[in-house]
This record gives sequence, structure tokens and C-alpha cells, in this order.
Amino acid sequence: MLNLSRLTCIFVLFTASALSQMGVVLDSFRRINSANGLPSDIIYGVIQDGDGYMWIGSQAGLTRHDGYDFRVFEHRPNDDSTLGDSNAGVLCLDRDGNLWIGTWGGGLDEFDLKEEVIRHHRFKAEDPGAVSSDRIQSLTADQNDRTIWIGTFDGGLNAFDLDSRTITRHLAGDERIWTIRQDKSGHLWLGSDDGLISFEPETGEYELIEISGPTQPTPTVMSVLVDDRGVLCGTMGGIKIYDPVTRTFEDMDFGCPEQAHLNVRQIFKDSHGATWLATYGQGLYRLDADGSYVAYRSRTRDHRSLSHDRVECLFEDRGGILWIGTSGGGLNLFNLNAKPFSHVFHDPELENTLVHNDVSCFTKDKEGALWVGTFGGGVSIFKDQKWHHDVSSVTNPRSLSDNTVRALACDREGDVYVATYRGGLNRKRPGAEGYDRFLLDPTNPTGPSSNTMRSLMVDSRNRLWIGTDRGVDLMEQTEGVFRHINTQTNPFGGPGIAHQRILTVVEGLNGEVWVGTENGLSKLSAEGATLANYFAEGTAGTLSHDRVFSILVDRDQRIWFGTSYGLNRYVPETDSFESFLNVSEKLESVSNQFLTILEDSNRQMWLGTPAGLYRYSRDGSFRGFDVEDGLQSQTFNLNAVLEFDEHTFLFGGTNGFNIFDPTKVVDHPYDPPVVVTRVDVRQETRLEPLTNASIHRLEIGWHEREVVVHFASLDYGLPSRNRYATMLKGYQDEWVQVGAQTSASFMNLGAGDYTFMVKGTNRDGKWSHKIGELHLKIIPPFWQTTWFIFLCFLGLSAIVGWRIWDVRHYTSMLETTVHERTQSLEQANDELRRSADELREAQERLVLAAHQAGMAEIATGVLHNIGNLLNSVNVSSQELEKCLNTSKLASLKRVNDLIREESGSLVECVSKHPKGEAIMRFYMQLEKVLEEENHKLGEEVAQLTSKVNLMGEVIATQQSYAKTPQFTESVDLRRLFDDALKLEQAALDRDHVTVVKEYSDIPNCLLPRVKLMQMFTNLIKNAREAMIKLERGKRLRVGISHEEEVVVVTIEDNGVGIGEDKQEMIFNYGYSTKQGGHGFGLHATAIAMGEIGGSISVSSDEGRGSVFRLEFPLTNE
Repeated sequence: MLNLSRLTCIFVLFTASALSQMGVVLDSFRRINSANGLPSDIIYGVIQDGDGYMWIGSQAGLTRHDGYDFRVFEHRPNDDSTLGDSNAGVLCLDRDGNLWIGTWGGGLDEFDLKEEVIRHHRFKAEDPGAVSSDRIQSLTADQNDRTIWIGTFDGGLNAFDLDSRTITRHLAGDERIWTIRQDKSGHLWLGSDDGLISFEPETGEYELIEISGPTQPTPTVMSVLVDDRGVLCGTMGGIKIYDPVTRTFEDMDFGCPEQAHLNVRQIFKDSHGATWLATYGQGLYRLDADGSYVAYRSRTRDHRSLSHDRVECLFEDRGGILWIGTSGGGLNLFNLNAKPFSHVFHDPELENTLVHNDVSCFTKDKEGALWVGTFGGGVSIFKDQKWHHDVSSVTNPRSLSDNTVRALACDREGDVYVATYRGGLNRKRPGAEGYDRFLLDPTNPTGPSSNTMRSLMVDSRNRLWIGTDRGVDLMEQTEGVFRHINTQTNPFGGPGIAHQRILTVVEGLNGEVWVGTENGLSKLSAEGATLANYFAEGTAGTLSHDRVFSILVDRDQRIWFGTSYGLNRYVPETDSFESFLNVSEKLESVSNQFLTILEDSNRQMWLGTPAGLYRYSRDGSFRGFDVEDGLQSQTFNLNAVLEFDEHTFLFGGTNGFNIFDPTKVVDHPYDPPVVVTRVDVRQETRLEPLTNASIHRLEIGWHEREVVVHFASLDYGLPSRNRYATMLKGYQDEWVQVGAQTSASFMNLGAGDYTFMVKGTNRDGKWSHKIGELHLKIIPPFWQTTWFIFLCFLGLSAIVGWRIWDVRHYTSMLETTVHERTQSLEQANDELRRSADELREAQERLVLAAHQAGMAEIATGVLHNIGNLLNSVNVSSQELEKCLNTSKLASLKRVNDLIREESGSLVECVSKHPKGEAIMRFYMQLEKVLEEENHKLGEEVAQLTSKVNLMGEVIATQQSYAKTPQFTESVDLRRLFDDALKLEQAALDRDHVTVVKEYSDIPNCLLPRVKLMQMFTNLIKNAREAMIKLERGKRLRVGISHEEEVVVVTIEDNGVGIGEDKQEMIFNYGYSTKQGGHGFGLHATAIAMGEIGGSISVSSDEGRGSVFRLEFPLTNE
């Protein structure tokens, strides 16, 4: 995979002949095969439909691919709704978006993607209007959108008219039509076993143009491309170019020694103007517009190479990805817009290659040669278009002193200095054989201070500064004398430097020297005197970290420092530093260690880290790159950086080094479609549309509220880099970032209409303007429908009317003895008062017992119920007393006394006494009055009896719960917590709380199940109540994991939080942060955790939520 021109442009001293053996990876392929989900590794056709899905024809079926999942269509016997044959080959699309599949033995299939219907067109010997063969070799949609041209294996050419839906046969006989191509005028060029065929669609006239010659093994033309060069014909003897004007052929010469022997199956021209040749057994060739070519071959040990040398088909999608179908190696994806990161590495199969992959440093010598230092391999020098290696030899004192090279530098005279890890300093002068060594000599005070060196710098005065493990050495090259600056002394003046282990040395704006160390930064004058030492003091204006890896003076004369924790910029006006500490958050990187820094001509900084390469722009934006972009690895090394020239940067790491032009690294502008690919309801696929147009509305029942929506951004460059955001209108009307997750789950949605929306990015993080949508309707249960509510209203009205009539009728028939009933009521009233007193005493005893048993929270609830019932008893008692006080018994007694006084002349008294007539009226009305009193008293007694019975049940429940044995049993904490969530689910849904569960695999534990349920429900309730005041975004996060000898349960909310001064008190008895709280729940939980040998703790920031952590002893079953 060697592009001979691109690296020549990078280094003018590198010639094409040298680069062909250099071990440079410029391009790489991403493989998709049967191990990923393809039904077969033999691929015959690839095409992209109007919605952006990829369709792949293979030996074992037709596959639709969305970048993540594969949906396979195959032939099933006796089922005409399936493919005519699973051996699906060539593919094309018509004007209506229908997919046409040429099968090998099953005829021609027409796949209506909108209706999801397959129509078959098969060979019929007796029907001249049928397709002429069931083995389809080639397909092309006419540019006028009226005809599908069909090339067969043994039946010539067919034309399918889309308007009349009829088939016309051409080229009668058994002609094999390998390929069909149409030029701008509409003329067809056919490749056949007998040569090139020129075919005029309007008249049906054709001409066979035979290819012959001494280098042509057969006349077969298997592929055709028509462009401004003429008609390019792919044969078994290379490419032949036919000139329709001169009617002559000529061999295409592109400089490849094997070009006359290539078996070319397809010729393809990409959007960049490059011509690709798919060969059968000889790999893939790319012919660039500048006349150069690249040969791609399969390499067994290189997973980035072409997967197989038998290439069947080529297709470029709308995102600039070239799809390469092979016969045996599945699919290969090649990014035509890949980042220009060239990778140089040690290739053991090549003689002319880098000596070692772990690259430590670079320099450019006076003649323009590139020097590469390595960890363990010495030095590789690229000169005269070849690699030369200098390594250490124990038998050669003029060889390199150590193979672990830490730094390289070249002075004005062309002397190259090599600093090693254990072998001191080496110098190689132009034209000299071997190296001069400068080693530590304890008897020589003017020699190097240490043999361990990490950095080199030649200043503007041609002096060599050396960073060692014992400080800085300043070498006067003419005298060979080393002056030592360390933490104790500085012979040039001023105090010692910040630390003795030196990581980097750089000359500043005015000749001053900046020294980055393991523990601080030092600033020296041009003469070497110590001017200042700087440290990370944890305050504004100081370094963000003491370990300073890299220093850069930018084009605006500002000085930047890469530390172990972020970037710093020097502010000379205040002699202070500005920190950039939010880099890892912007980059989603695991590292803030900036080991190397370069600035390009656009004033963008390039940062090498242990976690990839990053670009920092002046607008504050960051962009990360990784191995998928062509980087040598994620890990870059300290000091391994070089600006070879304005358009050539080198960054080295643990797997070679990268060469690139920073101005050519641009983000891809592709705006991919974002589609809903599948909807699962209760773990069953309910909707799997073939096209976006078929997604209109999905209706599900109210009991099917477990919905999972799958989606994809149809940028196939690097699907793992695509990012997503979702929204469910009608439930949560704001975008939620979900990262690389390609599905969204929704549980327990209420009845109604919802719109699910998803947006995504392309491979470079650019958000697409195309949004995928799904309209979801959840049908309510029948009892929530309008018709049911109306029927209920009618029925209720009829019942109420009947009841009114029945009550009136029943009331008119009541007759009872009021006096006896009244006496029994008075006795019942007295009994109820005594019961009330006893219940109050029982209430006090229950409170005391609940507190002593650690069940205060439960007791409070029980007693609250009893208190409510007692209030009802008091009200009923008052009503009884009022009724008795207003009873007609007193009036009846007065009348009876009068009658007893006049008992001797009762008749006369009634007829003549002034009140006699009133007495009779009183007696006549007394029945109705006493009957009403009796009815009212009866109702009150019934209510009192009900309240007393209910209080008895509450007390019995409390007593039975208090007697529940606290035995242990095997408990799955994940399942138990899910049960607790179910108990609280209604309240959580009411308050719009989202529950996020993060469960790990854990063993079962021996614990008291009932007690744990009390604790979990109490903690869930507390968390929910802490978030009540939040308007949106309520989140309850539950984590269950295994840590050493304990199982840890964490319950996190984003509610009001708990102040630091209150966190130690919340587990105390009676203390509560809630208004109206009793302070029993957390106290009881803490006691229970202690009893089972566990612990509970809390961490919280007021206003930012709380995290309760419960640790249970790991006692397995």
C-alpha cells in the first residue's frame, strides 16, 4: 500500500524508488466480513439507496447495512415473497427507488423498498417477453430513467421498460454480457466474451469490436469505463483504451510492471478523479491524476491491508467511502477523504526500513537528512533515499555509546549530537567515521555531569545545552568544556535551578533559556544565570503542575508550557501563568499530559499526549485524533517531535512516527442522514422499515409500554465515532446527549402521542442537519376512552335515579321503637368513649414500643392512621351526643305527665283541655320524628363500628409485624432493589424522576430480606422527596457492585443535598432535614446496617444532590 508520490511531496529528498521500500503506511482499509454479520465473504455487488442505507449482494443473500447492524434477505423454497435465489449478485436502483437484484440462477428480482415487496422476473422458454436467462451478469439503469438494461450469462442483452413493464431481448444468442456502461450521449458500451460491443438503444443496432494482439490472451472484456480518455476496457491482459473516433485500441501504460497481465474485473472512477482497477487475484490498483499509482495487496499479518486479492466490485457512497467487494475476503472500506497522517514504522519484511518502532526524538542535519532516535534501536538516518542505521557495538569504540537515544540536535557546523540514556553524549561530525563520546569522568570537573541525558538544545549562539539527571550542562563546542548548573549551585550566578532532573530546554524570546524539570520550571539568562524558579502553588497565576514536559515559543512570541496537568501560557507583564485546565473535558481524553507541542502556519497548536494527538485552535476549540485517523498509536513520546518544514510535522510514539501536513488536516463536511432503523416493543421487533419514507406512525397498546428505538447516522467512515442526541416530544422536550449509544429505551409511557427525534454527527463530530423521526401513539386502556366514560356516566345516572327512588320508598316504610333504640345507643356511646380512652393509651404504648424496636418510621405511619380514626370517632361521638340532647324524649315525658295527671278523665281532657288537641297532633307526628332520629343514630353507630374495626386491623398489623422473625436468607440485592423501586414507581413517575441503574455481576448474600426492603424503600422515598423542588432533570442513580469483601449499593440523587455540618447528624435519632420529618428512618437504617455487619455513609454538596453508600458483608450462599 505505497503511494510513491505523496511522501515525495512531503520530503523532497525522498525519491519514489526509496519510498517503495520504506515501510510507510499511507492508506488503510476497514474490513467487514462474515465474522461481523455478513452472510458470506464472497461479494458481487454494493449500492447505496436514496435513504443512505448500503445494500450488499453476496453468494448467500442480499444484506442491508446501516453501519452497525445487518439485515439479510435470502431465498426460501416455496415462498415467492423472498429472493428468487440467495446467490445475489449485481445491483442497481431505478427512478422510483426500487432495488433490482440480478441473481445467479433465480432470475431478476425487483425489490419495492417502500412496499417491502419482491417481484420476480424469470426466464420462460416459451415467452419471448420474459428475461432471456436466469443468470444475471450485469445491470444498469438507463440515464433517461425509463429502462433497466440487463446483461445475462448466456442470453445476451435485455431491456426492461419501466413504463410498459415489458422486456425486449437484444443480441440474440448465448452472448455473455459482463458489463454495461452508458456514455453521455446515451450510447451503450458492452463488455462481452467476444470483445467490446457498441450498442445504440434507440435503434437496437450494435457492432462487435474485437480486441486482439500479441499481448491479449482472450478477446473478453469484463469491465468498461467511459471518460474523456475514451472507452477503457478491462481485460485479462490489462487495460485497453478504445478511441471511437480513430476506432483503434492502445494499451494503457501507468508505469506498473504487471500492467499487461492484470485480470481487470471492474474499472471505477472516484469523486476525486482517481481510477481504480479491481483485479481477480492481483489486488487493487489506484491510478491518480498525476500519473502515479498505488498497488494494494493482501498481507496476512497486516489487518489494515486489503483482505483478499480477488476483487469483484467497487462503489463509492455519498460520504466518500469506497466499498470494495472481494471474492473470499468480504468487504473492505477505504476512506477517500482520510486524514493525511502517513505512518512510518519498522517492517521486518523490508530491508530498507526504520530500525525500531519506539521513536524517541528527531533532528534535521545541515544536509537535510532526517535523523530518528529510538528507544533500544539506536539511530536511523534517512539520507540518499535510503535508511542508514547507527547502533552501539561493544567492539567499536567509535560506534554509538548506547542504543537508547533520548535527544538529537544539530549545530551550525553540521555536527549532530546524540544524547543517550546511559551512554552520555555522542557527536558525529560531517564526513567523519564514527562518533566522539563524552562520558562522565569523576576526575574531570569539566566533563558531563551525568551519563543519563534527556534533552538537547543548540541556542542562537551555537552553544549546546544538555538536560541531564543532575541538572543542566552548558557545552562550549570549541573547547569541549561542560559547565554545570544544578539545584545547589550555578557558576553563572543566581540560585540553583528548580530540580536536577531535566525534561526539556528551550531558548526564549530574548535569548533567555527555559528549563522544564521534574519538579518546577527555571528561567536562566542568556549567559546562564538563574533568574527565577516557578512552581505549582495551587493559586492563580502559578503553574498548573510542577512537571514541565514541553515548551513552545509561538508565532506571536508567546511562550507555552505543556505540563503533567494542562497547558500554561506565560504572561511576561505580571511574570505569571495563565492555565488551560479544561482540556480533557473538551477532548473526552484520559490525559492532560502534553508531552510535545508544535504550532502550524494557521496558529493552531498540535499536542502529543499519552492518549492521542490533539489540535488546539485559537478559538478555544479542541480536536482529537486516534489510530482510526492513521496515527501510529495512541501513545506519543516525550521530545519525539520535529517541524521539518512549514508543511511537514513529525510526531513519534511507541509504534513508529507520523508525517503530515497540518494545513491539510480538515474535518469532513458530509451531512449524513440520521434514520430510525428498528423499534422493539417488549423485546420483540415491531417496526423495521426498509426506507425512511415508511416510518409514519407506530401504535401500541397501553400495556406495551416498553419501547426501544434503534437509530443510525449513515456515515460509514467510522461508525464508532458517530455521536447522537435524542428527544421524545410529549415526554421530555429537550435534547439528551447519548454519546455513541445507538438505541434509546422508554418505559411506562402514558397514553398519548409522542414524537421521537434523533440527530447525529459524522465521523469528525459535525452534527447533521438531517433528523430521524418516529411518531409513536400509545392507545389508552378502554376505561380511559371517551365512549367508555360516556357509557359510565349514563349508567351512573340511572343508578343514582333508582337509588333515590329506593331510599324514599324504604324511608316511608320504616317503623321502629325509638325508646329502646335510644337506650342501646346511649350504652354504645359510653362504650365508645371508654374504647377511645383505651386506644389513646394503646397509641402511647405503640410509640414507645416502635421507638425501642428501631421501627419509628413504621410506627409513625401506623399511629398517624390511628389518629385519623380517633378523630372520626370523636366526631361521631359528638354527633350522637347532639342527637340525644335534641331528642323528643323530654317532650314525650312532659306529655305523659300531663296524661297521668288527667288519667281519670282522659277522654274529657283530650276533648276539652286547651292542650288536648295539641297532644293528639304531637302523638301523630311523634312517629315520623322518632323514625328520623332512629335512622340518624343508626348511621352514626354504623360509622363508629366501622372505625373501631379498622383501628383493630391497624393494631393487629402492627403487632404481627413486630413479631416477624428477622431471619437471614439468600438475597440477590439487584432483584430486591428492583422490587423496592416497583413499590415506589408510582411516586417516582408522578414526580418525573428518571431512574438510572448501574448493576454489576455480584453473588447472592445472606441478609434479612424484610429489613433490607424497609431500608431501600425509605432511602428511595428520601431521594425522591429531595428532588421535589426541581423543575426538570430529576435523576435517581442506583449502583450495585462488588468491591473486595463487600457488596456496595449507592443511591444518588441530584436534589437539594445536605450541608456538610448536617451530614454527621442525619443518622441520629429524631434528627431530620425535612420539614415535618421525624428523624426515625435513617436512624433505623443505620442501626439495621450495624446489626448485619454493614455500614452506611453519605457524601453530599448542598444544592448538588447526595450519595448514600451502603456496604454489605460479602457472605456467599
